[in-house]
Amino acid sequence: MRCYECMLIVNSQVKEEEVEKLIKKVEKIVEKHSGEIKKVTKLGLKKLANPIKHKREGIYYLLNLEIDPVSIKEYENILKLSNIVLRFLTQTSTAPVVETQPVKEEPIKEEA
Repeated sequence: MRCYECMLIVNSQVKEEEVEKLIKKVEKIVEKHSGEIKKVTKLGLKKLANPIKHKREGIYYLLNLEIDPVSIKEYENILKLSNIVLRFLTQTSTAPVVETQPVKEEPIKEEA
């Protein structure tokens, strides 16, 4: 088993319940392959540098998980097929999971 970090950018217009359903679906896939999600951190709403799928802002999530490298494809296919995920990036992690404080959400100010 290897440790991975996955950064998700989720559409800011979706409800929290939809994101929870997606994370539960990912958790089932990970557990099916004898892995586990160590931690899910909501990093908050952020303005995107460039529009993604015509969206200017997204909600960032960080998933710390431990899974077999062979089963990463199945896990990533769930994220690719999801309508609410704008982008994701999964990479190996060498550092142990550390408790981080989620960022306070502040309204995004539009520049004139």
